[in-house]
Amino acid sequence: MEEASNMAATGFFTALFTGLAICILGEIFLTPLATLLGSSPTILPYAKDYLGVILLGAPWMTASLVLNNQLRFQGNAIYGTIGIVSGAVLNIGLDPLLIFTFDMGVAGAAWATIISQFASFCLLLAGCGATSAAESTVPAQSESAAAAETPDTAEAIPAAALPDGVYTAEFKTDSSMFHANEACEGMGTLTVADGKMVFHVSLQSQKIVNLYPGTAADAPAHEADWLQPTLDTVTYSDGTTDEVYGFDIPVEAVDTDFSLAILGTKGTWYDHTVSVADAVPAAEDAAEAVLPEDGSYTCAVTLTGGSGRATVESPAALTVADGAMTAVIVWSSPNYDYMLVDGEKYLPTNTEGNSTFEIPVAALDTALAVTADTVAMSTPHEIDYTLTFDSATLAAAE
Repeated sequence: MEEASNMAATGFFTALFTGLAICILGEIFLTPLATLLGSSPTILPYAKDYLGVILLGAPWMTASLVLNNQLRFQGNAIYGTIGIVSGAVLNIGLDPLLIFTFDMGVAGAAWATIISQFASFCLLLAGCGATSAAESTVPAQSESAAAAETPDTAEAIPAAALPDGVYTAEFKTDSSMFHANEACEGMGTLTVADGKMVFHVSLQSQKIVNLYPGTAADAPAHEADWLQPTLDTVTYSDGTTDEVYGFDIPVEAVDTDFSLAILGTKGTWYDHTVSVADAVPAAEDAAEAVLPEDGSYTCAVTLTGGSGRATVESPAALTVADGAMTAVIVWSSPNYDYMLVDGEKYLPTNTEGNSTFEIPVAALDTALAVTADTVAMSTPHEIDYTLTFDSATLAAAE
């Protein structure tokens, strides 16, 4: 957050001083500038009257452009809109007042412009200040809460507070720039196995390339602990889809703030405070799910978990028969020798090519916890994953 603030301040003051330079140089070379812009000898006096005034407002005009874009980047476009529109409305009112009522002519139009632009500048600057103050209170409150926490409090919500299973939970963050994808409505999937919790969340884009459970200061020295992204497909309310990065985040306790650093495409780590809250068993949603009619289908499937390197073929073949649903899972390598689903072991259905399994699926749109045993390493190793079948992509097999 501190580095982002420094970048914003650098942009603002660069624009401000650039506008000041334009003002000074423009006033010094006023006549050549007016001529360069196409003024004829007849209109040159009027052009100089206008330019001589309008150049005085160059510093806050250029700074306003930066402030407006910074507000939009922060997700507070309403402040930018208010600032720009207010200045435009004020300009409309001042033009006839200064040009005709005060008989200032062309210079009056210029004064109306720079006065209204200065008003916009003040509103935009106030908007940036209000936004920065609001965001800065979140980390401060989190730090205060952490400082006040005693060992007894820290142990009040143990990691094993939830029984093993799959849950839907809310992903809460301290920033409007770092959050769950809007298609997920702020939610993610929490998997609890053997008392350990892992939360999978699909982010808004592919611009965050790594996460680190800790602080930005510690992240560079612990590369082995960086969380690798998974490639998730999300479906928006209008039916369009997008491929974004998702992450499997280890969680010590639910409904409790913890530090999570993020690494963007520009190579800089940033500190954030997040929490996984309001966990609800995913089985509740599955109980209400209605299976498709008996038949053969294809359906997009999303794999999460592991290191993020493994993938499965999507869409997957799906079969519904006698009220039971099965899916054919084709892995991205031939190195899986069995899968575990609800404690049952499933062996590959093929002997050549990438490992292929036929497994039961309880419901669509619900995370299915599975374990796959890989023999790609020196010794076989079981890895936990989740599979989610997207009902919006369900289609009859050809």
